[in-house]
Amino acid sequence: MRPLSEFDATDVAAVFTDIDDTLTWEGALVPEAYAAIVRLAEAGVTVGLATGRAGGFAEVLSLLWPVAFAVSENGGYAVLRGGQARYWDPPAQRQAAAQRLAALVEAAAEELPQVPLAVDTPLRRVDVAWDLHEHANVSRSDTEKLAALCRRHGATVLTSSIHLHAFYGDHDKGTMLLRLAGEQLGLGEDEARARCVFVGDSPNDQAGFRTFQRSVGVANVASHTDRLDPPPAFIAAEPGGFGFAAVAERVLAAR
Repeated sequence: MRPLSEFDATDVAAVFTDIDDTLTWEGALVPEAYAAIVRLAEAGVTVGLATGRAGGFAEVLSLLWPVAFAVSENGGYAVLRGGQARYWDPPAQRQAAAQRLAALVEAAAEELPQVPLAVDTPLRRVDVAWDLHEHANVSRSDTEKLAALCRRHGATVLTSSIHLHAFYGDHDKGTMLLRLAGEQLGLGEDEARARCVFVGDSPNDQAGFRTFQRSVGVANVASHTDRLDPPPAFIAAEPGGFGFAAVAERVLAAR
């Protein structure tokens, strides 16, 4: 990973960013990070969110924040600025996945009752998430057991700094962002990969780091690099939302 001082922000078309521990720090939104989003939008730089959070969060943030769209549940569901929903999978596939997820939740509750579901569970549209480190403190051993159980049930597993996610389907943050960059910004895939910046912090941002050439990790990504292949191309010196604000400053300075 190269330092942010070497980051070339020339001709950036959009900035896509994770939320938890990328715009937040110690559980709260960093004011400088939100101010940076506002400044980017005012400068004509499209901002898109890409989080593992529940679809209900995306529905709210896409209306209240100056963003073009909010991708949620690691790419399975997105909401545009005007409130229009975009699912990755068609209805029949989502219905079948929902039945399998319900069975998975039952199996996890039986085998690992000490691992709680994420508090945003009622707001989820296409996946399920368990709380590892938001309001709980789940051990590495139990995390590994839960991940193994999910995989035995055929689910894809991703972990963030706070949650373990499981879902059925082939979506991820990178593929949904590419789809929306084409649909909403008119960018071809190669152009989007080259001109869009992705900022993240943890393993569930892997698809964004892999997809976009100008990917950046905030400083706390360093604790996860042993599980990232590839890691982000660049790393900020500051953690969480402070690091995101530094990335935004580089983009704004190049306008």
